Amino acid sequence: SGGITYSWNTGATTANIVAAPSVTTTYSVTLTDAAGCTGIGTLTVPVDLGCTATGIAPLNADGLQVEVWPNPSNGEFQVTGYRLQVTDYRLQITDLEIYNVMGEKVYSSIINSQSTIINLDQPNGIYFLKLKTGDAIFNEKIIIQK
Repeated sequence: SGGITYSWNTGATTANIVAAPSVTTTYSVTLTDAAGCTGIGTLTVPVDLGCTATGIAPLNADGLQVEVWPNPSNGEFQVTGYRLQVTDYRLQITDLEIYNVMGEKVYSSIINSQSTIINLDQPNGIYFLKLKTGDAIFNEKIIIQK
């Protein structure tokens, strides 16, 4: 008795692949069992170029905006602060804290930049990001889905 081999049109040879195409793409896989019998499967991943980004916070009255993306995420988030005026410029992020739904702080960092990547080693669930800049405090709900 033998196993099944997989041959994807991407070159992958595993049972499962992860795909995030930028245009609608059709993937195909050929399965071959120990007896040499084969089967072919296809899957089309549609991409709607009219979609908008998720996880971007709305502007507040001062023209301040914080982007947290992707959201949901596997635990890695990009956080960027902006002030939108005649010319866009980035805000200096000074403090970043993340709390679980019980109100317990699970992450804290002092940051000296306009943008940062955070990696949360936390279980799946909803968390709350609290970000301080020189001008304001922002709160954003983030979701971890691994």
